[in-house]
Amino acid sequence: NSLSVDVEAPGSGWLLVGVNEAPGWSATIDGENLPILRANHSHMAVPIDGPGTVVLRFRPPGLIAGALVSALALLACVGLLVVDRTRSRRRPAERTAERP
Repeated sequence: NSLSVDVEAPGSGWLLVGVNEAPGWSATIDGENLPILRANHSHMAVPIDGPGTVVLRFRPPGLIAGALVSALALLACVGLLVVDRTRSRRRPAERTAERP
């Protein structure tokens, strides 16, 4: 989910990362945001301007929304279980009819 690279470049250049470029990647160098460009058809390239630490992070698009939907669904399931148990406790016990 993340990659950290210490760069020792004397001047400006490019850091080519052999990871496929995809939505969800972000890059920083010493805390400053960097653009990520596509290089060699599918890899990532980050412009650098001297030495520093480049950090690449991946957060899948829709991760937070998906986690929220999953949490709400789990809460709904727990709520339905609680309601079902309270209803079953309130019902009078069913009596079987005795045969003469």
